[in-house]
Amino acid sequence: MPEAPATPPLHDCFVRHGWASDAELLAHLPAGWREYMVLHSPRAWHDHLVGAGPEPPTPLTGPIATQPGYPPVPQVTSLAQLCDGYLGPAGVTRALLVHGTGLHVGGVPTVRLAVALTRALNDWTLERWCGEDLRVHALVAVCSQVPDEAATEIRRVGGAAGMAGVLLGADGVSKPFGHPLYDPIHRAAAELGLPLVVVAGGDVPLDAGAYPTGAGFPQTAVEMRTLAHQSLATHAASFLGQGVFARYPDLKVLLLGGGLGWVGPWLWRMDTNYRAFRHDVLWLGDDPPSEHAARHLRVGTHPFDHPADAGDAVTEYFALEPAVARMACFASGHPGAGPSAAAALGVLPGDWAPRVLHGNAEELFGWA
Repeated sequence: MPEAPATPPLHDCFVRHGWASDAELLAHLPAGWREYMVLHSPRAWHDHLVGAGPEPPTPLTGPIATQPGYPPVPQVTSLAQLCDGYLGPAGVTRALLVHGTGLHVGGVPTVRLAVALTRALNDWTLERWCGEDLRVHALVAVCSQVPDEAATEIRRVGGAAGMAGVLLGADGVSKPFGHPLYDPIHRAAAELGLPLVVVAGGDVPLDAGAYPTGAGFPQTAVEMRTLAHQSLATHAASFLGQGVFARYPDLKVLLLGGGLGWVGPWLWRMDTNYRAFRHDVLWLGDDPPSEHAARHLRVGTHPFDHPADAGDAVTEYFALEPAVARMACFASGHPGAGPSAAAALGVLPGDWAPRVLHGNAEELFGWA
């Protein structure tokens, strides 16, 4: 009897993880900052942290707070929950952990606290999530407000087992991530061979230095999520326009949380303006921006927005820009309402499947 064909790998580049209790993160802070957190906590949490009361049922709002009125971001809170509840049943062979609440740590306005929280976040991730299951990979969280400190943190934990990239969440200084200010981060990531991962929604905290959309703070979750790709497009244009990939030719960037639909028209506009104003970006050389983007940028499929009754029109739309096939990586957004692999592949051109399911992610992260 002939052997059944092997199931192709399925790599998920977007799984949100978080802590079940805020006390998990606080336990990794130095004593001085733990005392600071106790003193600045609401009364119920203050009493709990000093051992004088039960843990409150509500999160510790304070050091990492999001816009009031926005629904909380769902996240898995244990390795067992992730592996038994998702990776096994879904047949996921690699999973990239992208923080939920922790995504916002770089926007904490008390900068030295933000640096300490970042270190605590990475130590907590290494302790709770990395090493036990080789399918699970994590990202080095950094405080982008202080690029030199961020570079130090990348070098401190970027080589640890299970660390696969560098997370750029909240934009603490209101500059796109390709700006020369962030060069220490670019350099450290390039030295360790780690891609940068930019996640839309990192700027949702009220105290973050930048808006999550192009013209100000959206007032509802519907607006914010509809416009999520705007921040990704800005950061991506900055990486190309500021010559980051000319300085670090092996560096790559993964963009998550804005879907795929914006990428083709964005590439067309970049190429059009390059032809008209190429003297502004001489470091791109003779290759158009779309070619540089295909070499250096990857984009997650989550959220996968398309009209339900469009038939083949959506597939034809994606096929108009072949460069997107080299950029797309399957991203579920688990445990949110993200697309399954089957749902995404049912709309994308059929020959994209090997790249989207695993090939592009393997090239990006060195996963075999």
